[in-house]
Amino acid sequence: MQRVEGGYILKDTQSTNGIKHDDVLMDIIDLFDGMEVLVGDVPLKFILSDEELDTLGEEEFSSHERKKLPPMNEEAIEEEEPQHSTSSPRHSQDSSKKGNDALKSLIVLLLIIVAIAIGMTLRHFKETGDLLPAKFIQSE
Repeated sequence: MQRVEGGYILKDTQSTNGIKHDDVLMDIIDLFDGMEVLVGDVPLKFILSDEELDTLGEEEFSSHERKKLPPMNEEAIEEEEPQHSTSSPRHSQDSSKKGNDALKSLIVLLLIIVAIAIGMTLRHFKETGDLLPAKFIQSE
């Protein structure tokens, strides 16, 4: 815990279980009178005396609160490094994924067109009793 201008903050110094406020893992928590936080699995209720409240009331407070970011492993660090070669495996995976997405979209579009054509043919058959392809064959 640390005294700052206008209040107190609680900093996590890379502990095993961390600190939480409202069930959110935090790096820094702004502490206020009557507030309850978790230090690991242990609840901590922060209470100030009337004298401390009067002193803090005269000071200007700016928030220091910050959520804890997920730890970065070595693989994530390598992925974030800029890729200079356009033939890297990462680029080829991206372009093949885009190709797969385009193929999937095309297949879905074709299936929609076929479904519409079948639906129109069935509706025509219900209304007239004739199948559309039969009419086209007879007219030739």
